[in-house]
Amino acid sequence: MALDLVCSRIGYNAGQNGSECGGAGGTPTGGAFRVAGYDTNGELDEVPGFTFTAAGYLSDLITVEPDNDNGSIQAHSFTVNVEPLQASPNDSINLMNLSINLDNASGGFGYGTNGTAARVINAFVNHDGTADVGEIQLVATNFELGNGTDPFDSKGFALMMGFGQIAAGVNITNSCQGYGFQPTFNASATVDQANSYVQAFYDATSATGTTFGSYTSVNLGPQLGGIANNRNYVGINLNPTISELNGNANFTGLGVYTTINSTSGTGSWNGVQINPQNVDTRNAYGVWVSMDNATVYAGVQASVTIQDLFFEAIEPGEGGNSFTITYTGGGTAGSEVVTNSGADISVQIQSGVSTATQVKAALDAYITFASNATVTITGTGSNPQTTQGPTSLAGGEDPGQNKAGYFDGDVEITGDLTFGGDLSIQRLNAVGPFTLSNVGGQPQTCHFLISSITGTGTVANADTLGVNTAALINLDAGATITTAFTGVAALGLPAVLTMGAGSTIDSVSGALFALSLGGGSGTADTVSLCKSLAIPDGTSTVNRLYGYEFALPFGDPGTDTWGLYISPDSPSWLKGSLRLGGTAGSDDTPDTGFKFHVEGDSKLEGDLAHLTGDVGFFGTTPVSQQTGGAATAGGAYTATEQAMLQAAYDALRAYGLLS
Repeated sequence: MALDLVCSRIGYNAGQNGSECGGAGGTPTGGAFRVAGYDTNGELDEVPGFTFTAAGYLSDLITVEPDNDNGSIQAHSFTVNVEPLQASPNDSINLMNLSINLDNASGGFGYGTNGTAARVINAFVNHDGTADVGEIQLVATNFELGNGTDPFDSKGFALMMGFGQIAAGVNITNSCQGYGFQPTFNASATVDQANSYVQAFYDATSATGTTFGSYTSVNLGPQLGGIANNRNYVGINLNPTISELNGNANFTGLGVYTTINSTSGTGSWNGVQINPQNVDTRNAYGVWVSMDNATVYAGVQASVTIQDLFFEAIEPGEGGNSFTITYTGGGTAGSEVVTNSGADISVQIQSGVSTATQVKAALDAYITFASNATVTITGTGSNPQTTQGPTSLAGGEDPGQNKAGYFDGDVEITGDLTFGGDLSIQRLNAVGPFTLSNVGGQPQTCHFLISSITGTGTVANADTLGVNTAALINLDAGATITTAFTGVAALGLPAVLTMGAGSTIDSVSGALFALSLGGGSGTADTVSLCKSLAIPDGTSTVNRLYGYEFALPFGDPGTDTWGLYISPDSPSWLKGSLRLGGTAGSDDTPDTGFKFHVEGDSKLEGDLAHLTGDVGFFGTTPVSQQTGGAATAGGAYTATEQAMLQAAYDALRAYGLLS
């Protein structure tokens, strides 16, 4: 190889030594396959670190020894100054163009088929030592546009783009990945939890004051010919595995948080918008949520131990912590009295005599306590209990919640809504148009509230409400509440009837109680079409209790009005007294011990029989059946007739029929 050729390549080959390539400054030295260059003295010498092979492959090994000079070491620096001599709209520059041609001669031999065939850029940083290091950046791209003074147009920028073409005949046998973030942290590696964070991908554009034509942080718009059978397309796959959420840490699968300072025009804000086009599928679900496999915290029941008894709320939750138990004196052992004021339970005992067993029995018999808490003897049942001030249950914790959705605001649904589980609504306003039509007498329903109740086997205490419309009415201490018309009702069924001129309807009911026997051969011991009952709590005072009240506070709209109308002819039974007449609220108090009391005029038509108790008329004291005289009178008035008349007279006066 000639001297000038070797020197023009600035290097040595295997068959030459340093003396064969001399320069103006003298004879260089160097080993085989080394790169040569001129040093600061203008002499040709070996460039440290650079080697090449006989095939022309170039490698570089440089040892950098920082010496705290506060400088940034540039291992390889390429700078190109672009200074156009004239307008050059069609020119462009590539600072570094790296190309690999695989099987350029079409030899047909497989290459890299067991792994990776080619990497255009392979960036690798290795740290096996013990020294602290700063942040590691494998690839960092930065640019600057403009000097802040002189304006110009730019067609935008692209920091990292991945383009490729797959020609016909290519068969992809493994994954096609765009961009991935997949570091592996050893279990012994530590992360500063207070200051560190991980953002696999982020968009943190800062453009305050700039108005964009449109802006998309993530655009997923692949054009696919199809998805194979039993395979899926997933737009965004969130499938993290988190060993533990510590303290108040939270997991948010998809968070949409925005700050919009002002809005002009008629635009809208959509957190999540789903609007599929040309969907041809057997099932289409805008949102599919299944919480069947989510296990939530069960909660803790509030509890407390008082002397020999353990009290525990039936339901877990912090609400149980509001219950208090108080033992007061003045009671009689074996006849302990339980009362309550809200969540405060008080037991009047005979201090030092009433046993734990007796106190438990009194509490178990008090429905307000027994429906909210349980009491268990944990000490000795025969031990006497003593007075104790209010003691709160404690330790109650609310159970976790498993909800497929949480909405804090109005929700509008224009289609049908179907629920397969429980539905809890704070307020329900169900207003829907409904037009009466001829359905042949089959009842129509505007809104359905149907409970399908079944029974199997022997079940005790199976009290069930088909539709529960209970109103939890709580009045604070000292509260004074007055009402004008309806009072405070647990269930209001006002049917507002509006009839146009000339319209008629044969029957309207404010409430209907109908029982349809659906067949079978079973026996129902008692059927009540309407049943009302009141459950006393032992402390509340009710001045007047009406099992049924019929009132016309705004006048009588009927031509014939009956407060109680029963048809057909069927027996009626009253266990207590029946009073007719009197002034409501003043002299309508029932007569204790009297079964029948008529105040004012009355009219009896038809047979009246079987008055087996005492009878009195016109305010006289009711008396039993009177004793008569002789059964048969003689032919002339004698003492016998006088006795008969006297007995009849006395009876009429006793019953009040004569003054």
